[in-house]
Amino acid sequence: MKRLFSYLAIAFSISSLSAYSQTMSLEQAKAAFNQGDYDQAAETLAKAADAEPKNATLNHMAGVALMRSGDIKRAKNYLNKGTDESLLFRARIAIDEYDFDGADELVEKFETARTKGKRKSKTKQPVENPAIMEEVEMAAERGRSMMERVEKIVVIDSIAVNRDDFFKAYRLAASAGKISGPDILPQGFPYAEPTTVHTSQDGESMIWALPDSTDNYVLAEASRLADGSWEGPSIAKGALSDGGDVNYPFLMSDGVTLYFASDGEGSLGGYDIYISRRDGDGFLQPQNLGMPYNSPFDDYLLAIDEETGTGWWATDRNQLGDYITVYRFIPSELRVNYPADTPNLASLAKLSDYRATWEDGADYSELLASPKEAESGNKAATFRFAMPDGRIITSLGELKNRQAKSALSTYLDLNAQLTRLQNSLAEMRAAYSRGDRTNSQNILNGEQRIETLRKEIARKRNEVVSAEMN
Repeated sequence: MKRLFSYLAIAFSISSLSAYSQTMSLEQAKAAFNQGDYDQAAETLAKAADAEPKNATLNHMAGVALMRSGDIKRAKNYLNKGTDESLLFRARIAIDEYDFDGADELVEKFETARTKGKRKSKTKQPVENPAIMEEVEMAAERGRSMMERVEKIVVIDSIAVNRDDFFKAYRLAASAGKISGPDILPQGFPYAEPTTVHTSQDGESMIWALPDSTDNYVLAEASRLADGSWEGPSIAKGALSDGGDVNYPFLMSDGVTLYFASDGEGSLGGYDIYISRRDGDGFLQPQNLGMPYNSPFDDYLLAIDEETGTGWWATDRNQLGDYITVYRFIPSELRVNYPADTPNLASLAKLSDYRATWEDGADYSELLASPKEAESGNKAATFRFAMPDGRIITSLGELKNRQAKSALSTYLDLNAQLTRLQNSLAEMRAAYSRGDRTNSQNILNGEQRIETLRKEIARKRNEVVSAEMN
């Protein structure tokens, strides 16, 4: 994309969003807020709150709308000036930031604030949104429990991929089976939207998610008959659901060990990753994998390739709009947790910097140098990296320094992310110009992310040169 076009597109997007927000009246914004259209309501509510900084209700609504739209930094400013119930939404943000004790303190402040006549009746005001209070209390308790058993794993790579076909970033050997979209299912088979289908190595069985009679997602299996047709689907038996949706299954090559995602009562937030094992014709009570696999956001589709000794899982924790992060890690046969008093434990749990999981002196260059499967299905990617001494690097193996190899791998990932994000923004801007306002906030978030990516790319390029030349 040409730089001039990019600047013009950014200017068009910002001015268009501004003009749109100005056309919405405060009453319309309140109506949109009450209907859950937070993206549309956020800017008008924020302007109204700015005009009346002491209006706690407006500040609360603006803060909630901005929080639900993903603009956490601005949301905090308004929630700090909001109503008593704003304390619960501040607690929700604290949970997303892994500050579980802070969340508890905010809930206690809310309980104190809603108590009237302390010396008399101890009457409490009703909670306007009881769901958020229950959500916060349960999430804080689960999060604190998970922080006591953060697994010590090595994450060797991460990549941002398009949400619609993220599973294409998983490079499985044939022995691990195949992950596909639901389009491969036999005609007439129902399926959840979205879901992924895992097919066994021999191609004789499949497992995926479909909606049940209550529209909750459950796992289903199907087997191929001798004549080549498919029997099923049949609902997977066992206690896999605890009141929510079950999705994104991966069945290990042993046919026994099952990984899947669920957003039921036991999850920290959204989808969490669970493990279960087949027992006869059903599955045993599943266990939540905990951190760092799970987070207060959606985490799903954990897959392990025993042949190559690597695994993958997908997560929304980095909040990339239409893109999600896929982590690649080295599975361990025996779970080892970090001590509870480990410095920066929250950072390790949330994977703020996945390289912090690397063992001192370990060399992962061989794994990092393996070609990455692009979303288009290409088996290898090509690049040219110019060094100050005149060399043109076209593979990680041409670098001598291990740190330089790691930095170049990250540099290439960041460039790939930038390209995909620019393409996505171009599509969203085109839709915006046709009147589609649903991605307004995603456009703004994407533009901010592009600027951040460019700075990260420049820093990483300098890191490659510095490590290799010194």
